[in-house]
Amino acid sequence: MNKINAIKLAKDWYITHDPYSDLFQAYDNVAFNNNKKDFVEKKYKDIRVYINKKTSLPFFLEITNVYEQLGVDIDNLVKLDILKLIEPYLNKYGRL
Repeated sequence: MNKINAIKLAKDWYITHDPYSDLFQAYDNVAFNNNKKDFVEKKYKDIRVYINKKTSLPFFLEITNVYEQLGVDIDNLVKLDILKLIEPYLNKYGRL
């Protein structure tokens, strides 16, 4: 199984973090254009991932309690560093 390269896959993704709820989201703009039948939603304890059925690639990652999960302040990181941090999550949970 090939590893997902987050830097390549998610370089154009949007990244949001709400510091009050500590909700982190990273997503491609296709997240708004997909029909529920076109993707698979996977949920784990504090993680939710949407995976495109056609490409078998994730296009949405949500982590609740992100500080507890990653141990860093997301708001003080540049996008490249964030992508490196979420890459293991995409590889572990972003598979069909």
